Amino acid sequence: MPVSTKELREKRHALAKQMHALVETAAQEARALTSDERTKFDALENDERAMKETIDVAEKLGPLEEERSAMRDDLHQRHDFEAKRRDRPSVADYRDAFRAWALGKKAPSELRKRAEKCGVDIFRDEFHFDEMTRRASTAATHAGSTATGADGVATEPLQALVETVKKTGGIREVANVIVTQTGGTLSFPVIDDTSAVAVIVGESTARETQSPVLGAKTIAAHTYSSNIVKASIEFVQDEGFNFGAWLGNALGLRIARGTNAHFTIGSGSGQPHGAITEAMKGVQPSSAVANISTTNLIALVHSVDPAWRMRPGTAFMMHDHTLKEAKSLVDSQGRPLWLPGLSAGEPDTLLGYPYVINNDMATNTSATSDIKIVAFGNWQSYYIRDVAGGGAIVRLDERFADVGQIGWLSHTRHGGRTIASSATTTLWPIMTLWTQIRT
Repeated sequence: MPVSTKELREKRHALAKQMHALVETAAQEARALTSDERTKFDALENDERAMKETIDVAEKLGPLEEERSAMRDDLHQRHDFEAKRRDRPSVADYRDAFRAWALGKKAPSELRKRAEKCGVDIFRDEFHFDEMTRRASTAATHAGSTATGADGVATEPLQALVETVKKTGGIREVANVIVTQTGGTLSFPVIDDTSAVAVIVGESTARETQSPVLGAKTIAAHTYSSNIVKASIEFVQDEGFNFGAWLGNALGLRIARGTNAHFTIGSGSGQPHGAITEAMKGVQPSSAVANISTTNLIALVHSVDPAWRMRPGTAFMMHDHTLKEAKSLVDSQGRPLWLPGLSAGEPDTLLGYPYVINNDMATNTSATSDIKIVAFGNWQSYYIRDVAGGGAIVRLDERFADVGQIGWLSHTRHGGRTIASSATTTLWPIMTLWTQIRT
């Protein structure tokens, strides 16, 4: 019988209590963790992290997947029944038709028949996202009907690709994501009115004019390529798995990795402006020993203006290795800064704020100073732009023919930038903790 998420959370809480006990004991005795304690803490931390991942998967995919699976089964049964009654393609037909398209002219006769039944031209070397989405949406509006032709075939791998990009984490997990229909440069107005304040005026006294400083920031759309995913012809022909979903996941994961790196540390020249690249310096310790410390993290929190700090979307961001160091920190009363979320949907926190793991950030192990290792601020100020019709899945028929393989790639369009006035650096929405040279 499957273990409930409540039981998993109780086990994780027990691990966290053991970690806290080690840290609190050392704090009460005014010493660092001993070698044995550090080894035990690291082992507990690894178990806690694995338990957290298990809980996340169970909560996100468990109940939802059961519900969706039941709905899909019911929907597929109804669609398959209608297909037999009206001679329409079934879900299995659609999946085999995409498999036929993926094989191209190497598709066997049975898969070609499925493709013909679904109205799919297997010699067409691209599926464009905008066309897939538009026609599938139109077909879905007809009650009791399935998506028709190439559109019903392509929506499953497209959905897998898009969902993988969305759920990979990093900046996208907390940023303000917008979707545009075209790829032209997008302009956002920014206003700095921080120096203007209301004043008391007397009767019949002239009012002064205080005009805000107006400006604009633009977000361009950059084309990303997944590079080529290749597989043997025999692998594609295997009926034991959903090839369309597999391909969508593989392509989406590559797009997610590439875009997150640029959304994090992009230069803004020929690539998105990275949130960490644009983030201002909030704290820089005077000695390397204190890079990750309670004092520095508290100072980092208060380096962000309350006008940003008090808004939804405020969180820490750091590499997983940095988070591991932060988990052993305590406050002046010996209480751990890190607390696991105990209820379903409740995030883990650091100093009472949620955090995001972003492994495209630098770690605290570098021997170089002036490295941004922890960021804190309001991430809704960072805008990620996705172009809805800006991509396709492309098949490469002949490139690997000599070794019996076929390749596919995807290209999509994205941009990113922090949208805030830069007139006053102390009011920037995202601040960072910088390192000194470690000794």
